[in-house]
Amino acid sequence: MKYAIVHYNTPELTTCLCANINKFDDNASIVIFENSNKRKYDTELFDNVEVIDNSANRLVNFDDLIVESKKHLSPRALAAHNASGNHFGSLRHAASVQWLLDNLNTDFVLLDSDVLLTKSPLHLFNNANAIVCDFLMINNYVCRVLPFMCFMKRDIITQYNLKFFDVNRFDASQLHTDTGGTFCYDILTQNIPYKRFNISEYIVHFGNGSWRTSAKANLPNTEPGNYATFLTKYRGLWQ
Repeated sequence: MKYAIVHYNTPELTTCLCANINKFDDNASIVIFENSNKRKYDTELFDNVEVIDNSANRLVNFDDLIVESKKHLSPRALAAHNASGNHFGSLRHAASVQWLLDNLNTDFVLLDSDVLLTKSPLHLFNNANAIVCDFLMINNYVCRVLPFMCFMKRDIITQYNLKFFDVNRFDASQLHTDTGGTFCYDILTQNIPYKRFNISEYIVHFGNGSWRTSAKANLPNTEPGNYATFLTKYRGLWQ
């Protein structure tokens, strides 16, 4: 199975995830979309890992996308982005996934860099003729596909021209436009074939790993502490 990971300045998390994938899939092929501006992934660690380098906006020009997105943001959303301190991290993440959808001419499993598999998910994806994903719900409203683990079925994405990122719809003041929100909206409104699974049965998630610091470590629905604590706690999953 092919796996794709968007990486940003957390090589320890991404390295352990690659080791974790290899424990559960002997035939894994891993693609890392490298966005790091400080701490890149070590390309020499695994033979089955391909790194696609976007560290200098070579493939996706985030600066241009941010300028364009601001034309569509509500004042509330723009203030939220400016206050968050993550430098439009959601846009960067979603646009990176969109590049992978546009350029990986095969089915693949999308994984966040700060998760670890707790058991093999292959039975969910093998022979699946659908998008396989889980959703985030807020007040009984399905607002986004969880990008932590999602099976991207190439034929369906091409047939329906599905988008994970659309700069014209990127507005975090609306529930359906966070990372995975545009994808979720298109799946549900176009009646796209999908299969839902309970993601918590298959992964543990550090949460917000690319920007989180110890001062922001105790967030809802994520692991407490820093990522060293997280990796030590779950070392049996990657060692």
